[in-house]
Amino acid sequence: MASKMLIIGNGPATAEAIEAIRKFNTDASITVLNKEPWPAYSPCPLALYGWNESPEYQEARSEWSENHPDERVPQMLGIPREGLFWKGGMAFYERHNVDLRLSTPAKSIDTSRKVVIAENGEEFEWDKLLIAAGATTFWVPIPGLAEARDKGLAHAFKTIEDADSVIAQLRDPDRASARALVMGSGPIGIEASETLRGWDVDVTMVELVDTVLPVMTDQDSSDILKEHMETHGGMRVITSQGAKEVVFNDDGSLKGVEVGDLGLIECDLIINSAGQRPNTWLCDGTDIEVAERGGILVDRNMRTSNPDVFSAGDVAQFYDVVGLQRMIPLWPNAVVGGRIAGFNMAGKPVVNKGGIDANAVNVFELPIAAGGSPKAEHDETLIGQNADTWVKMYLKDSIVVGFTAIGTVREEELNLDAYNLPEEQMAEIRNAFARGQNREGAGLEGNGIFYTLLRRKQVLSDEMKDLIRLGDFRSRSFRSLFAIDQHDFVRLPERIGVRGQEVYPR
Repeated sequence: MASKMLIIGNGPATAEAIEAIRKFNTDASITVLNKEPWPAYSPCPLALYGWNESPEYQEARSEWSENHPDERVPQMLGIPREGLFWKGGMAFYERHNVDLRLSTPAKSIDTSRKVVIAENGEEFEWDKLLIAAGATTFWVPIPGLAEARDKGLAHAFKTIEDADSVIAQLRDPDRASARALVMGSGPIGIEASETLRGWDVDVTMVELVDTVLPVMTDQDSSDILKEHMETHGGMRVITSQGAKEVVFNDDGSLKGVEVGDLGLIECDLIINSAGQRPNTWLCDGTDIEVAERGGILVDRNMRTSNPDVFSAGDVAQFYDVVGLQRMIPLWPNAVVGGRIAGFNMAGKPVVNKGGIDANAVNVFELPIAAGGSPKAEHDETLIGQNADTWVKMYLKDSIVVGFTAIGTVREEELNLDAYNLPEEQMAEIRNAFARGQNREGAGLEGNGIFYTLLRRKQVLSDEMKDLIRLGDFRSRSFRSLFAIDQHDFVRLPERIGVRGQEVYPR
């Protein structure tokens, strides 16, 4: 009898697990319980989706299509909803013979009977179970926020539904927003701010700690980003202050938010991006072990304390490269964890050699990549800079333990000298090239040199350190000295995050 594979959740870990299972088992049934009504999608471009829905960007897209009928519309002009479906939509599930149950959230797990009970009461049997249920936005318990949420005036910005609810308020003439307050300066808060600025909304961002993007920056890099967000992004950024209370007008409309010692900041829309909580409640009453105030504990095979249950993605607490069992809720780790879980579910014993804290975000067209931690214990700091990139590296015993890179290490410059084109057309091509460089492939893919050094735990010589201080990141001498091959740092989730961590069966 064919085995039954059941997966809760439908993010990157799930998609990778499906592909891994099907590499070695074409007979097993695979069922996916998805609480949302969509096939797998990436939440990372939600800001671009939000732009796409704004009147200004709709007009810009229309003009581009008229003037460039044979070309793809640049991402910088927004992407439609179908552009979020990174695995190709429903065809992905059909191709891999997967029973995708949309709008079917799981309610509980019974490990003794090996069934998952959905909220609609339906029971799903399993021989192997993968919990990839992700995380949910944490609603800060301050007075008035829950009421604002119930009135549709405060929103999360993690899902398509969240983005749609923001867009609905922006379109509603009775709730049309001119001023917004964003709570939290992580990637989600930045993406939400970009959407709002695309609708010409005045945005104030409030961050409780003293740096923006606090997981990825220290004070130096935060200052660079903060200035860029204010000058290029046209928003106000407040650090070291937290939201205290949501205040309403007498008619029930939103008046503003009391912030730290600054008093009332007026707004008519709130974005809550102050953190996430893993959906570990699914394990209540089971033998699946969950860390206190953490995620589902898994071993290096992504197996939980129940030998037939696996977990991956934002809900899992796995081993990092130094052997600590912790949560690193980032896309590359979900990809690797999901694939490892899938191989093991299919009977192929593969280990996770350790996740790495590495992330990339585009902040109003300015890429920032970070790996390790700027707060890691270190005894030496290197700062290098050139026209395109500012990088700060943190060393312990001459080994890279963290880095923050702002800008992009460009591999080649655009050269149009060989083409006899009108200057107006050349300028248009240059602008399109610049947008593409800034938006597409400009994160960890562009700054993978630094990620590679972190991953290798390589001891840096004095000559290497000098090149970094000089900002000489693009030269052949840099590559040759560090023995970095092009394949080391392009397409990171596939090449470094997977092959570099040896998750394929040997």
